[in-house]
This record gives sequence, C-alpha cells and structure tokens, in this order.
Amino acid sequence: MALLFLIMLYYAKERLEIIAREWDLNMITAGDYTVTKVISEDDYISFKTGQNETSTDAPAYIYMKHLKEKYEREITLMPKVNDDVDSIKIANISFAFNNDDMIKLLQRRGNAIMNNNIENKIKIEKEIDEIHKAKSSELSRPVKAFVTFELQEGYERAKKMKEDNKRVFRAAPEPTNIIWENTHFTKASRFTRTLVVIGIVIFLILLSFFGLILIKRVIANHTRSLDDLNCSTLNSSHPRMFNGIYKDGLCEQQDFSDLARPVISTAVSFGIVFLNYFLREIIINLVKKIGFHTETNQTKVIMIFIFTVQFFNSAFLNLFTNANIREATGLGIFQGSYPDFDFNWYLDIGVPIISTMLTNAFSPLIEF
Repeated sequence: MALLFLIMLYYAKERLEIIAREWDLNMITAGDYTVTKVISEDDYISFKTGQNETSTDAPAYIYMKHLKEKYEREITLMPKVNDDVDSIKIANISFAFNNDDMIKLLQRRGNAIMNNNIENKIKIEKEIDEIHKAKSSELSRPVKAFVTFELQEGYERAKKMKEDNKRVFRAAPEPTNIIWENTHFTKASRFTRTLVVIGIVIFLILLSFFGLILIKRVIANHTRSLDDLNCSTLNSSHPRMFNGIYKDGLCEQQDFSDLARPVISTAVSFGIVFLNYFLREIIINLVKKIGFHTETNQTKVIMIFIFTVQFFNSAFLNLFTNANIREATGLGIFQGSYPDFDFNWYLDIGVPIISTMLTNAFSPLIEF
C-alpha cells in the first residue's frame, strides 16, 4: 500500500507538471517576457550621488530610464538565442520599493474602511503621514526591478546575461504571485529568519511532548487510585447510591479503571487535534514573518512545517509519551506504562491514534 501510494504521488506530480507546462504554452502573460533583478542599496545610492539634483523628475523615474538605456544596449550586443534581432527593446520597467511598513498601514486602513471604523481610519492616516514624512527617501528606494521586453528574444538573452560570473536576471513570477511588501528581504535575511522559525517550531514540538508526558503522569496517578475502588466496597458502604440504576440497587461494575480508560483516550485524541490546530495557526504566522517573495514559496514552506509538526504530534507524540524503553535506551524520559504491545496498549494508545487520524481527515472539510 505504501509503494502504491508513492507511485500515485509520483504520477500526480508528473501529471501536474505537464498540465502546468501546457497551460503556460497556451497562455501568453506578462511573465513570459519579464525578468527580475535585485537592486542593492549601494548601487542605487551611488547612482543618485552622480545625478543632477536640479532635475524635476523623481529619482526612481530617472533610474528607470538609466536602466532601460543600459540594458537595451548591453543585451543587444549579446549573442542571439533564437532570432537575429538588430535591436532589443524594453517595453516597461516596474520597481518594487522598500515600503513594507506603508503597505501594511494601507491594508489596515482598508480594513478600517471596510468595517466602517472611522476613528481607527483617521488614526491610521495620521500614522501614514508620519511615516511618509520620516522615511520619504527610504520608501521610494527601489529594491527590485521587473524588466519586460517587447520580444521573446530579449527575455531569453537577458536570462543568459552575467556579471562577475553571476546571473544578472532571473525569470519573474506572475504579478499576482508576488508578495510586494516582502521584496526588500535579502536571501541572507530570509535564511536567518528561517533558522529562527525552525528553532521556535522545534521548541513548540518539545514543549508539547513534555507537556503530554506531564499530563499522562497526572492521569496515571489518578487512574491508579481507581484500582482499589470496587463494587463490593461501594455496596457495603453506600448501598442506596445505585438504587434505580443497577438491578436490586447493587453495583455490578468490577473495574472502575476500565471506565476511565475510554474517557481518557477520547480526551487525548481531541487534545492532540486542538494542539495541531493551535500549532498550525502559530506556524502560518511565523512563516509569513520569514519574508518570502512569492505566494508559491511561502505556501510550500507552510505546508512542509505544518505537515512535519502534525505528523509528529499525530503519529509519534502519543506513542513516545507512553513508551517505556528505559532498559533499552537508558533515557529517563521514556518511563511510560507500556514496554511492549498488549491488549491495554491498543485501548490506551491505538484508539487515540485512530481517532486522531479520523478527526484530522474530516477537520478540513468541517472547517470549510
């Protein structure tokens, strides 16, 4: 079954790639003619320093004209890829700016307008004015250029262009796939933030692991107190307690710990489901802080983190916290109730695992 599942996944992946390529060939979009280039702060500042300050045009507009002339000239001189074109022309250059703070404020302002919260709208507009006055030059600094060519040949040559043995341009994603407020994040900063998020997620997994161990030990102590409770004791001391419930007013249940077991198993199962939901919301917010440039990459990383955490919590957490493998490993943390599989293991551990799997299977549909 596992092998069949892997084959199905491989087939689905390959088929989806074919469908995506077919769609790309049949649909002509701006992304088919556009490349992107990161603009460093040093490059932009050095360009502004050498410019005539008497010009009435905005610095970003002057920089755009400079890049257009430069790249048209350089790319025209490059060897042809498909067609022998005399002159490569750039149709448009769009910039992404270092304005994530302003974008977030505008989003908050839009929500305030949508909710008819006039007081909050006025407050946010004051913040917008303040940040515009304090960071005007920084907000207008380009951090990435999107260069759209008139012909496919220009696009193909630009992708092969190199400086210092490094590619100058890369294929641009579709505009709707770009997270514009994150375009100023560098690869180094994203890498650092990713490491921080990984550390936080590992801490949360360990916290849930040791938290469940503590809960299990408390439950085990209370369950052991039920082992000494039996019907003969209750019938002799409280015979009227069971009138109208059991035949002749006598208790017939001989093992009260068996009564507690299904309740505990159900509670553990739902506890794991709620824990997964709680961790999922935290992970989504953490990954959004990393600063990915596209929705595709951000969604992919969110999926990997959530799958890893939920797989651990659903498949291993309940298993490890109840395992007693101290003799085999010498680790003191594994002092659970079960050194091996037995009938009670399936009641205590097996049932919550299956219940958690069923709940996880239907919870996305229920949420929707």
